[in-house]
Formats: sequence, C-alpha cells, structure tokens
Amino acid sequence: KITASFYITNFIFAGIILFFWYFLDTQNIFVKNSTVYFNLSPIFFIITTLISYLVIRILSFFTVPNGSRSEFCNLKIEQGDKIFNLKAKIDTGNNLKDPFSNKPVAVVEYKFIEEIIPKKVKEYFLGASFDTSGKNKEKLISLKFRAIPFNTILGSGVMPAFKPEKIKLIENNKKETEKDAFIAICKGKFLGENYNALVGPDFLG
Repeated sequence: KITASFYITNFIFAGIILFFWYFLDTQNIFVKNSTVYFNLSPIFFIITTLISYLVIRILSFFTVPNGSRSEFCNLKIEQGDKIFNLKAKIDTGNNLKDPFSNKPVAVVEYKFIEEIIPKKVKEYFLGASFDTSGKNKEKLISLKFRAIPFNTILGSGVMPAFKPEKIKLIENNKKETEKDAFIAICKGKFLGENYNALVGPDFLG
C-alpha cells in the first residue's frame, strides 16, 4: 500500500506540474535537467501549506479508520477464572505482529498480568540472565511462548507473547469486541503512568 501510494502521488504531482507548465504558460514553474523549479513567494508558500494541511486533516477524518478514535481504549483479558481490565494507549507507530500468524499484538507490562503467566516463564523473567536480545528466541519457543521481534530507537530484541483464552477491546465505553490477538510481555517499565498496555492500529482493526 505504501509503495502504491508513493507512485500514485508522484504520478499525480507530475501530471499537475506538466499541466501548469504546458497549458498555462506560467513563468513561476520551469524545468531544467529534468528538475522542476518553483519561483514562489514566501506568502504563497505559507498559504498553500496551510490549505494543504487542512485538506489532509479533513480527508484523514473521513478515510482513516482511527481518525475519530480516542487516544486510549480498554482491554479485558480473560484467562481461567481471572479477568484483567487494562487501559491501553493507541500507538500509531506500533506495528507489532506475530510473525507466524500475522495476528496483532498488544504489549502489557509483566506486573499487570503476572498471575496468569506460567511458572517456568516467571522464572525466565526473574532470572539474572534475562535480556531482550535475539539469543533468547530459542528459549522462549521452548517455553511454548511466541517470540515477538521489536525495534525501537533504544534498540531491538524479542518479547515473549501468548494468546489468552479471551481478549476483548472496549472503545469509548462501548460494547466489547473479542479480538484474535496475542499479548506480548514487557519486563521493564516503559509505559506511561496513566496506562498499562500498548496497542497499534492493526489491533483495533
């Protein structure tokens, strides 16, 4: 989709430039050595930039699924007789997915779901050798957990993830929607003070 959007945008841009150049005989646009040059005043540039921004915002509101959504949502995780209600932040930069099933992933801090994590996995988390590097991948798989790779500005690694019996999404205090997704567990404190889970646009669907 990104590649298609890139080419479509460039084709449209090229068509508009050629239209102005050939049919309007404007002196403010000229081409030299296959490079397009614009002779624009600062005022014109500022006004057109503001207009473009407004148009993009309006189009996004009607076309982007998350355009009218809140910054937060609620998650209900059910495992056996235990139910966990978490507040999740919707992070547009979070594109985590299970590599095998391509299902979306929500990130939750360890302490909030500790009660439903198997004993062996708890030992793995509490062990002195714990780290988030790729070398832990085989050990995670041996514990029957999925290994979810991630990349951030602070580094990269893997997070253990599991598929709970039920995970439900609640947006804007509306009805619950059951999701087919995984929960990735983060040991450290990286989430904000007013939420304890992180989901991406793919999780909202």
